[in-house]
Amino acid sequence: MKTVSRKKFAILVFLLFFGSAGSIPVNAQSDLYSMTDLGNLGGPRIYVVDINDSGQIVGCGDTDVITDGRIWKAFVGTQGGVQSLFNGDNSRSSANSINKAGVIAGYKNGKAFLLGNNGVFTDLGNALDDPLNWGMSVNSAAKVAGYGTGSYDRGVLWENGTSNVYGITDIGNFGGSSTQAASINDSDQIVGFSLDSAGSSRAFRWQRNNGNGSMTPLAVLPSFADSTATRINNKGEAIGYSWKYDSEGNPIVHACLWQNNNLVDLESASNGYSIAYGINEATVVVGVRMVGGEERAFIWDGTNGMRDLNSLIPVGSGLTLSAAYAINNKGQIVGYGQKTGSPNASVFLLTPPPISAPDGPFGIDIDIRPWNFHNQINMHARWELIPVAILSDKDFHAPREVVKKSLKFGPTGNEDSLAFCMPWNWDVNHDGRKDLICYFHEGPTKFQCDDKEGVLKGKTKDGEEFEGRDLVQVVPCKPIRYHR
Repeated sequence: MKTVSRKKFAILVFLLFFGSAGSIPVNAQSDLYSMTDLGNLGGPRIYVVDINDSGQIVGCGDTDVITDGRIWKAFVGTQGGVQSLFNGDNSRSSANSINKAGVIAGYKNGKAFLLGNNGVFTDLGNALDDPLNWGMSVNSAAKVAGYGTGSYDRGVLWENGTSNVYGITDIGNFGGSSTQAASINDSDQIVGFSLDSAGSSRAFRWQRNNGNGSMTPLAVLPSFADSTATRINNKGEAIGYSWKYDSEGNPIVHACLWQNNNLVDLESASNGYSIAYGINEATVVVGVRMVGGEERAFIWDGTNGMRDLNSLIPVGSGLTLSAAYAINNKGQIVGYGQKTGSPNASVFLLTPPPISAPDGPFGIDIDIRPWNFHNQINMHARWELIPVAILSDKDFHAPREVVKKSLKFGPTGNEDSLAFCMPWNWDVNHDGRKDLICYFHEGPTKFQCDDKEGVLKGKTKDGEEFEGRDLVQVVPCKPIRYHR
């Protein structure tokens, strides 16, 4: 009998939360995102660009130092606030991406850089002799996508070669004067935009093929003229926007999702204005939308469509959420907003409400007497052994995770009847995954004639309890006739 595993449960609850958030009562404050105002660097503007699964945040903002305009400074932040990444100098800088290990990519004084989690700073070098270079995105292998600017913009990939010297690959173009790479995933897929010979912008996906790379244009919304991709997740799903102009020259911009060779229009209003900036592995998208002439942060998922994030935070939070730039796989969202009564923008961090674990053990699949359809239990056989297969799935690897000594089996699952487990593993149900087969003494299981189900209980090496069920047929169960 199949039930929801604890790993699937976390994703399920996440989707259920987003599926019901739009109908949360106003007074259900505990069911909303908690919001943390992380402040700014002292100036009126600040942009948070990325967040990793550890909750580390990067971006840039202007300071209160005025020399030839305000000084843009890269920052790094946590739930405790934000601070300048490069203190003690007047360099202009931006931190644009942070990977799961805390490695940061960005630019400083027009030079692309990589900052390791050990504090080692690496100048990535000029992209094909372009004087200005921007590192826009870093993946888990510390490969950086971005672009160099000279006579025109060229999308590039920086990757480590010998002696810590980063090699530079020009990812190509569509024949126009500009290509910019915006995001790279862990499969080295890169997205961004490239102008064609007519000057139109086309979103693209670049990926390696047999060692070489190729750039493929992504679809444009019907009747729209241009498109740009802003980010790609590890599933290969890309987000961005398509745009066109109406008869009066006003821009119409729709946030987009390129998913499984399909293009999804995330904007519900035909003349709307929205841009998608962040996506996680659950295909939850965040970005910015114009509402009544003002910026508003939005969240989109496949169940509820696009919603204003301001409706999903407690009333009286003191911050209007203007734009959301990134969402991690824990559902945390970062962006910037305007504090009530202040001329300066602030970084916000939204955290989903805590999810309680399901009561009781998580469910697994078992097969009592594998390869035997009837699953017969002989109640008079005191020492016969009953084989039970503990089946693996994509979230549960039975041979590796199960603590064998914890296993109990019988009509309630509390019977101490384990004999031994097989030292080798079988693929019992032919799904390509190895399963664990254990044997239980028939007598100590204490099955009775009215029992219709066998229950196996145990624990994982992480201390989590699990439970599996399968039908049984107890024999013999006819009344015994006595002859005089």
